[in-house]
Amino acid sequence: MRKKGFHLLLGVLSFFLLFILPIHLAIRISLPPSHALRSVLADLLCLLGYLILLALAVTLLAVFYMNKRLVRGLEEIISQLSSMEEGNLESVHVHTEVPELEVLQRYLNKMLINMRGSFHRFSTVIERSQIPIGIYEYNTFYHQAFANRIILEILKVDSTRKEPSQACLEQVAQRIEELKKHPMKREEHIYQMTEGERVIWVRMEELTYEQSRLVWMMDISQWWGQMETLKTQRDVDELTQLYNRRGFCERVETLLAQEEAKWGSFVVIDADGLKQVNDNYGHHQGDQYLKEITGILKELDQEHTVCARVGGDEFTLFLHGYQSREEVEEAIGALQRKRDIRMMRIDAGTEVSVRFSLGYTLYPVEGREYQVLIRRADERMYQEKRERKKGG
Repeated sequence: MRKKGFHLLLGVLSFFLLFILPIHLAIRISLPPSHALRSVLADLLCLLGYLILLALAVTLLAVFYMNKRLVRGLEEIISQLSSMEEGNLESVHVHTEVPELEVLQRYLNKMLINMRGSFHRFSTVIERSQIPIGIYEYNTFYHQAFANRIILEILKVDSTRKEPSQACLEQVAQRIEELKKHPMKREEHIYQMTEGERVIWVRMEELTYEQSRLVWMMDISQWWGQMETLKTQRDVDELTQLYNRRGFCERVETLLAQEEAKWGSFVVIDADGLKQVNDNYGHHQGDQYLKEITGILKELDQEHTVCARVGGDEFTLFLHGYQSREEVEEAIGALQRKRDIRMMRIDAGTEVSVRFSLGYTLYPVEGREYQVLIRRADERMYQEKRERKKGG
């Protein structure tokens, strides 16, 4: 038996044909190794594609769940928290099926209750202790204001509700700003407000913190009135209602500190003929004589004049705040022209001339020590008095 065969290669297939004579034929087909590898790779790629599609489907389901249950719940909570900037501090209410968000809401609401309650507890303590301190607090983060009952009473803001309305709180804020425009003693935080014809004195101080500002105040009208009465008794002459020596010195020192560069004058005046009036007509007429001189002094420009009665028949003036020497000398000349021309009526048939002598010094050209300038003016006044007596 004879065998004879040959190879045939078609594409990736290898055929081996074997002829066994006389009649038999055998065919063997061979696949190359690379074909099996490619098949495995194709299967792997197909499996990977299925996994990717499955992962995308799971991701989309997770996103849908988070958006519906978690993200929307968080957005609603954030929205309600944001509304607190408009003053809504009531509570957070969002319906979710996420236990963690429900716990978050519960703690947020407890925080808000604490925030409201802390101020109200503090206000209650103040009111029950009968300490008349008014409190106003404004939270700059939440844009929410709180005020206790006492500050409403001080600022005359009407509120019939237990909790002040938003309109009342806005009115409190406006009156605080208005009060700041009327300081009486800024360094002591004392301000003045009026209610009809009544003047109210308030001590007010503002404290600023990181997220809030606090204003506290007290109505000190009664105390202030007593202090002003004592100060008047201490610094004002009872007969003429001019400053006495103490009040004059205090006022002059204040003005010199404020107007150091401006022109002024210290004038010393002594009543002429007061002894004769006392001896001839009685001391009550002598008092009236001093009041007549006081009337002349009050005719001067009070914005630029400080007057004082520093002795029985002696007055001291400080003319201040003038822009030039000529203005000061003109004011002194106007005072000199007023003397000796006014008459005081004693009775139906008797009048006496209201007369006085004066001496003055110029500030600052003659010095800056006011006590020295007053002594020098006093010497010049006595010199003029002697000359007036000689002249008759």
